[in-house]
Amino acid sequence: MDDARNPYATPKATITAITGAPFFATPTAKLAALSVVTFGVYEAIWAYQSWKSVRARTGRPIRPFWRALFAPLWMFILFDELNQQAATAEVESSVSPGGHGAAFFVLSALWRLPAPWFFISSLSFLPLLPANTLARRLNERLAPDTTPVVGWSAVNIAALLLGGALFAMAVVGTFLPEE
Repeated sequence: MDDARNPYATPKATITAITGAPFFATPTAKLAALSVVTFGVYEAIWAYQSWKSVRARTGRPIRPFWRALFAPLWMFILFDELNQQAATAEVESSVSPGGHGAAFFVLSALWRLPAPWFFISSLSFLPLLPANTLARRLNERLAPDTTPVVGWSAVNIAALLLGGALFAMAVVGTFLPEE
């Protein structure tokens, strides 16, 4: 009798181990700079990568793309997820899902303000900083052997240079007197 039909055979299961850090965390300066010069696009990338790591870690059937696309709405839940994991890992958290989530939501919506006030929305990365720091601390606690993300890739540098030039032109163009 072969193992496929043997009722007394040891069950065979595929076990997958998650390698690397359990949470997405990037250097603080990189998160801040790329968020500003990409006009918030990097915040969506950060949210996508964060939700992707939640899905990989928990196995829940979530769709990171849609949660990143509607990040201002889903950020409350992402912050709560980080807090729950921090409580489980006994890591102190300063992230307020309601407070930081509301701040991100409001700052993200301020791009609709008239010029030059819409530049306030470029600060929408600020509520993400405590969550990113918490993710880094959780990675240090839960996966101390993994190397934290450091440095800038060529794509990051290109985005910084191109986006920085566009952002500078937007600022200058906003404050130039009309003819």
